[in-house]
Amino acid sequence: MKNKAIIGISGNFAVDYNHKMVPGVEKAYVFNYYVEAIALAGGVPVILPIVSDPKAIKKQVESVDGLLLSGGHDITPFAYDQEPHPLLQDVLPRRDDFDFKLIECALEAKKPILGICRGMQALNVMFGGDLYQDVSLAKEYTLKHVQGNPLKDPTHTIDLVEGTRLQNIFKTKSIRINTYHHQAIHQIADGFYPSAFAKDGMIEAIEKDGDSFVMGVQWHPEMMAAEHPTMLKLFKFFVKESISET
Repeated sequence: MKNKAIIGISGNFAVDYNHKMVPGVEKAYVFNYYVEAIALAGGVPVILPIVSDPKAIKKQVESVDGLLLSGGHDITPFAYDQEPHPLLQDVLPRRDDFDFKLIECALEAKKPILGICRGMQALNVMFGGDLYQDVSLAKEYTLKHVQGNPLKDPTHTIDLVEGTRLQNIFKTKSIRINTYHHQAIHQIADGFYPSAFAKDGMIEAIEKDGDSFVMGVQWHPEMMAAEHPTMLKLFKFFVKESISET
């Protein structure tokens, strides 16, 4: 009998200095769009809060069927042997360490991984790739990659690489996406290949070699999934890949 897939969503961390009752309170959270997208796709969303104990992280991964790496802070450039550029924004090294360990554990357990925005960048850095610390540093940069439109609205087009899982999911040559990133992949990691590009050449999706589902997308499909059925296809495929048999 097939169970519903339990999808672990990597959590984020923030300090709320504007809280009325307890200024400076620490929060573990994810944006609800991730939760809603997994639920709409038929999965069971579970938030994985940031912890530092490797054994605890391994248990977190063991408790789920698939791993969704959510967005958030910039990844520290020290993780890919660079010094901070003036355009670098807030980093959270404890989140970097957590995400890298989640990826390691999920790969060891052969559990599907979907990285979104920062999550895609974490996959690339984890395996030896690097990033543009700001998209303006890329010579090919000609598009607006940080949109000002409503979150669910598509604002630019990406071309899908023929024969990739992503192209197989969407069954088309191009789609329009939303986009909220000021960093981007520069050198792609060994063992990965690009599966989508923006019209200015920016890498918008990556996939890992092999049979396991390990994919990253640079845009935010979770924000579009409720109103754009096409975008929900990605989450349905991911959830299906994560379903365990009992």
